[in-house]
Amino acid sequence: MGTDRMDGYVPTSHTRIDALLTLAHVGPGDRLVDLGSGDGRVLVDARQRGADATGIECNEALARESAGLVLVKDFWQHDWSPYTVVFAACSAQYRASIVSRWRALTHRDG
Repeated sequence: MGTDRMDGYVPTSHTRIDALLTLAHVGPGDRLVDLGSGDGRVLVDARQRGADATGIECNEALARESAGLVLVKDFWQHDWSPYTVVFAACSAQYRASIVSRWRALTHRDG
């Protein structure tokens, strides 16, 4: 993958995705949203575990690589409340904001 269309994009390895999905006990009955989903690799792995998975990506070039799995939009404008799992591979700065919003929207602890 070239860096010209994805400034700052670093794909998450399947090993790490598998570990995180295992830690979150993702499986049938879960609704997962991947914020900043890039090429959709988290969605593929979550769906293989039986979860309903949606991806949100603001970079159209990355979303095109997902074979139609990813919605192109600003994830801050998307309704997260229907989801049981929020996946976001991001910096600590964004992670704190995402956790805060998740808790406020869903009244969940984490």
